[in-house]
Amino acid sequence: MSRNISLLPLLVLALAGSPALAARQVPDAIINNDGIGFSRIVDGQLVAHDLVAAYDDHAIIEADCAAFKAKVQGVSWCFSSAANARTFEAATQENGRNHYLPFVGGHCARA
Repeated sequence: MSRNISLLPLLVLALAGSPALAARQVPDAIINNDGIGFSRIVDGQLVAHDLVAAYDDHAIIEADCAAFKAKVQGVSWCFSSAANARTFEAATQENGRNHYLPFVGGHCARA
């Protein structure tokens, strides 16, 4: 193991106080809350995020489940716009596969 790797935690701690980094940090996302994919609980409320925006635009955008929702593989996926919902639905194959869906339950495969 290289000595440079041991410096990584110090670098993370040093950058954590950076306002620019704080504004760009991605919130912890849980893949399934009450049947809603790519969502998390904030102050006791379910907040869903747009999976297409995250994948295509690298942006975490709150989704509107009441207006834009698609169900694939037993999970409801919510979107911030009709265009993103259509994009997701167009990518869904007959077998339920969709390149927007997260791998390994949405968790890092290496951790």
